[in-house]
Amino acid sequence: MKYTVRPCLSDYNTNKQIIEDLIKEYPFLDVQLIGRTGLGRGIFSLSLGKNKNNAIYIGSVRGSDGLSCLILYLFIERLCYAVKSNHNLASVNVRKALSMSGVTVIPCLNPDGREIFLHGSEGAGAMGSFVSSFFNTEKPQWDANAMGVDINRNFIFRDSIKEAVHSPAPSLFRGDYPESEAETKAFTRLCRLRNFRRCLELFSGEDGIFFRSEEDEPVSSQMMAKIISCSCSYPLSTAKSTGQTGSMDWFIKEFRRPAFSLGTQGDISGLYSVYGRLEEALTVFALL
Repeated sequence: MKYTVRPCLSDYNTNKQIIEDLIKEYPFLDVQLIGRTGLGRGIFSLSLGKNKNNAIYIGSVRGSDGLSCLILYLFIERLCYAVKSNHNLASVNVRKALSMSGVTVIPCLNPDGREIFLHGSEGAGAMGSFVSSFFNTEKPQWDANAMGVDINRNFIFRDSIKEAVHSPAPSLFRGDYPESEAETKAFTRLCRLRNFRRCLELFSGEDGIFFRSEEDEPVSSQMMAKIISCSCSYPLSTAKSTGQTGSMDWFIKEFRRPAFSLGTQGDISGLYSVYGRLEEALTVFALL
């Protein structure tokens, strides 16, 4: 197949073009605007299959992470192609599987942060002066949103964890209260509305499947983590309670259902190679 999704910087305009191209090629793909960032950029979900028994995937929670976004776009494109051509994906009959379940992806939860990481204060709009104050000496790794809140830390707070950053910054500041940010609200609102059965967050980092082994972890999580690990040969790692709780902790606490983080190393130029290692795991997670 000829891919619509190709290695690129994955900024906001490029991502919108990818979505437009996917809709043109696969009109049955359901694209929804689930929220807007503090600067007004759209946050989009892409869905296939039933509106029940769904799995949800999210990427680019950190502004510095462009790889996870492209992996999820490529995954949804591959699913769409399998539906249109009636081909299997990772030995799964996608048409049949999607008649009983569904897949929803939010490729880029933090488009403002992504723009700032790529374009500096020029990507910050009305927050340009605030952002430029951090670029006086060198360009920082911008993980936060345009308000200087690290979305990954904004889902839930643990009182036992001392916050290292107490004001808006390129990373680590968790915000004034849980779910304070537009990006966090877009994700949590969708989850509460759609009642997803499991959640997977992708991020650029050390290869591994991260899961909880604590009292609040659903019984089925360890088995599911082992299945994902076997599908992609990534090691299993137990995520301990830290200040960097993220969507995984929130989803487990809110719904008592399985949630994981999948870290993957690689460069955007090697997108197809990285994706090839993950396709079976991503497919199995949603459709089995």
